Amino acid sequence: MKSHGKWIYEKCDEENWDLCEDEYDTKEEAIEAARAFFKQWKEEDPEEFEDETGGTHFQVGQIQKYAPHINVESVIDDIGERAYDECGEWAGEYLYDVKSEHQNELEEKLNEALGAWIEKYGYQPRWFNVCNTEDVSIDGGISDGTNQNR
Repeated sequence: MKSHGKWIYEKCDEENWDLCEDEYDTKEEAIEAARAFFKQWKEEDPEEFEDETGGTHFQVGQIQKYAPHINVESVIDDIGERAYDECGEWAGEYLYDVKSEHQNELEEKLNEALGAWIEKYGYQPRWFNVCNTEDVSIDGGISDGTNQNR
């Protein structure tokens, strides 16, 4: 996972962060947008607002996107196992002594290719975790937070 820096908001105690459709550059922008959103919601439908939110707090959190990657040690191990399965004990030590710098080079190239392939065909993850969460009073104030998923 890698933090992507953007911030979002959600009703308190929600497992899925899907209320906020926008992403904000700073926590303060997310808080400001959330307060405006919740204020408008309260004015338009006070009963639903109270039922859905409890009327006192919301959460802000920072988006942490999943970054697909290839572990080259697993790839090399898999190739070695396949060679053994197909060719027997003569292939038993195939690729067991690949130098670290060669592994690093292969891993870099495989991950570049994976990234290009994901980008080309649109296989980017469409979910993320939310970290650095904080409970925020709709009227003001902040408390501590945890990590959530979306």
